[in-house]
Amino acid sequence: MSKSETIKQRRVDVYLPSLDLKKHWSKLAKDAGFKSLSKYISHVMTLAHGSVQPGFDINEILEKNDILKEQLQEALDRIRMLEALRDKLDNEVKDYRAYSFEAIQYKGDRGLDNRLADIIRGHRNANGKPKPLNSAKLLQLMGVNPRDEDKTTLIHAQLDILLDFGVIKSTAVGYRWCD
Repeated sequence: MSKSETIKQRRVDVYLPSLDLKKHWSKLAKDAGFKSLSKYISHVMTLAHGSVQPGFDINEILEKNDILKEQLQEALDRIRMLEALRDKLDNEVKDYRAYSFEAIQYKGDRGLDNRLADIIRGHRNANGKPKPLNSAKLLQLMGVNPRDEDKTTLIHAQLDILLDFGVIKSTAVGYRWCD
């Protein structure tokens, strides 16, 4: 028997609760590439009962999803570890830069933190003239906690050197760059 001879035997009528739902299903069928709502419903029902796989296996997708979740968690753990390592290295660099000022018996040249001079040099008013910068703001811009006595002492030791060389000037308001 051909399809056209069995059409009446294969027919199933479906009454949807509303016309809006029928329009919605028709749109879904069209968006999915089906020429008729009937073929779309037949396809969806076949998929729902598992007799046809649409080119993928749901279990395979779930397994892949679990693997991807594990990989994501590993990546997030690695990011946290790297961020902690970066913070530790940043602190070590700050300590290394400060070492020459901490060591009383230190022999050799003492390097200044260029950022200190750059911050003071760059602090200017609207006319471009050097503007005083108070110690609290300077420590904040340097990323130094004012309660960290060792580091604030080191910053002030560097400020004293800059004052001695006449690069900066101490005012009642703070430190300013000498042009």
